[in-house]
Amino acid sequence: MLCAKFSNIASTAPRCDAISAHHGAMRSGVHVIWGSNTGVGKTLVSAGLMAAARRRACAALYLKPAQTGFPTDADGGFVARLSDRLVPAVQMSAGRAVEFHGAHAREAAQKDGRLSHAMPSEAGAWFFAHGTEAPPPLVCETLFAWQTAVGPHLAVQYEGRPVGDDALVSATREALAREPERLTIVETFGGVASLMPSGSLQCDALL
Repeated sequence: MLCAKFSNIASTAPRCDAISAHHGAMRSGVHVIWGSNTGVGKTLVSAGLMAAARRRACAALYLKPAQTGFPTDADGGFVARLSDRLVPAVQMSAGRAVEFHGAHAREAAQKDGRLSHAMPSEAGAWFFAHGTEAPPPLVCETLFAWQTAVGPHLAVQYEGRPVGDDALVSATREALAREPERLTIVETFGGVASLMPSGSLQCDALL
């Protein structure tokens, strides 16, 4: 597994050199979790990092650009629930994590009869989406999703609803721009050389 920083999709977001655990502070920035195959711990590590950010009162964003096996296997929902459990009760007064889905992911969820929440168009529009004027401590967002639990390029072959590299990168940049002050973890859908929904390599599109 590899934790690194984006070049391509994070070009519009603030940069951060490190997570400074030594000084007890976690700075805002965009970091990426890579890991080949399912079940290797990408989502678990992401949840731990998000919980650690919340313990330090650092607003956080977990972003999943593409997900398959959705919504039965929804990594954003897992990260939201686990991070809530790992945060001390005294800090829960700041609110619970919230989960949002992009239009493409909502389509997959609604096919399964699941309730799906759209991301507010503006970062400050929390009153309607969250029931409070205060922004949530953690936002978990999934942008593109397919129901079939295979690689994204295969899911496109089975289900349709293709997504080009430019569209995925653009949507990811927009999601990052909505929350520029948050410590952000972007969990990829495999390793560096795993295939995008288009069939190209992740490293070619995202780095």
